[in-house]
Amino acid sequence: MLFSGIDLHKRSLVIHTLDADGTTAREAELTSDRAAVMAYFGTLAGPHRAVVECVQSWYWLRDLLAPAGVDLRLAHAKYVKAISYAKVKTDRVDARMLAQLLRVGLIPEAHMIGAEHRETRDLLRSRLQLVTRAVRCQHAVGSLLEKYNVATPAELPELARMQATLQDEQRTLLRTHIKRVEATLKQRLLPTADVQRLVWVPGIGKLGAYALVLEIDDVTRFPTVRHFTRTADWRPVPTIRPGRLVTNDHATGTATSNRSFTRRRSGRRSTTRRSGRNTGDSRDGRARLSPAPSSRRSWRVSSTSFSASRRRSMADSVDTS
Repeated sequence: MLFSGIDLHKRSLVIHTLDADGTTAREAELTSDRAAVMAYFGTLAGPHRAVVECVQSWYWLRDLLAPAGVDLRLAHAKYVKAISYAKVKTDRVDARMLAQLLRVGLIPEAHMIGAEHRETRDLLRSRLQLVTRAVRCQHAVGSLLEKYNVATPAELPELARMQATLQDEQRTLLRTHIKRVEATLKQRLLPTADVQRLVWVPGIGKLGAYALVLEIDDVTRFPTVRHFTRTADWRPVPTIRPGRLVTNDHATGTATSNRSFTRRRSGRRSTTRRSGRNTGDSRDGRARLSPAPSSRRSWRVSSTSFSASRRRSMADSVDTS
């Protein structure tokens, strides 16, 4: 088995290949040309596995290497940096590091979306960019009205009114593009079975169903519900009760209670969070108020922090004497 790390750029790429023992089999710096890449992998016989960081230009590399029998993996760029950090960072160093992590099985893999959903997902993401630009145009007009303290664009001075007109025309054009994108997405996705199931769920509209289907891609890649909710960054629903915050974890059916209170001291606001039993420790050695474990809303001074504060004051008195 051969393991190749690929440091991919727009016009060039560096490939470093290791064998099963970790010995360098070949290394090369190539242009981002399909023929050059195929010639490199064609000289290496046997089963081959490669990895590339999840940059935006990996589509063509996947389509090129998959028919050639090269198992291409996608590495999460953020987590790769957390695992392996080098003071000397070059393209060759990155390619060799990726190959080493792939050989020992330490690559934090990112999901590689299927080819049938790639273009549709990118089109849905482009809709979000169009909506963002349209909102910016609307805010720009509002900023002009606020600047001159008027209610309508007709009351603006001549040149400012021209700016508002241009922003309105641009917003109208963007809204036309957004409708075209939504019509294309509706034609491609709405008849599918997954979207039809989701649109019947209360609170999920057509665009929400499109986003869920395209971003999840294949729900079977999650072994449990907990893995899915962590990847989607869905937080447990909190329940507010007097004096405490109870977090309900629907994936496990458990509840976690955290008490918190806010106090002011020396003109600064500080929040002390408490979970479970009060330990009364204080990093700065000063006395700290903490809620009593009884049901009554009383306050007491932690004995541990008070002792630390007393020891510090005694030490200061000895130094001054």
